[in-house]
Amino acid sequence: MSFAPQVEVTTLGTRHGAPSPGDALVLDLSHRLHNPATDPGLRGLTGLDPALRAHVMATPEAEETVRTTVDQVLALLPYTRGPVRLRVQCRWGRHRSVAVAEEILDRLRAK
Repeated sequence: MSFAPQVEVTTLGTRHGAPSPGDALVLDLSHRLHNPATDPGLRGLTGLDPALRAHVMATPEAEETVRTTVDQVLALLPYTRGPVRLRVQCRWGRHRSVAVAEEILDRLRAK
């Protein structure tokens, strides 16, 4: 019997209230990485836009944050009966959290 490991990734903004309780890895970017909302050229974009994602990933801490989180998720997969849940959050939930979550998902899919 084989199965495909599952990972559930949720992005959210901390200013919208506390997330629902549950078993999840939490990656809080509220006080990490550059906040693209302060750049007028990026303000209307989201973490799904390539320019904004590149801006976030150019932050010195971004690569290590993504790599460490991918390693943590992969380490949990063999020990979890259900999906591994990852909650990526930032202040507004539109920029950093989405860009980093997409990068994490791309790397997990590649593995």
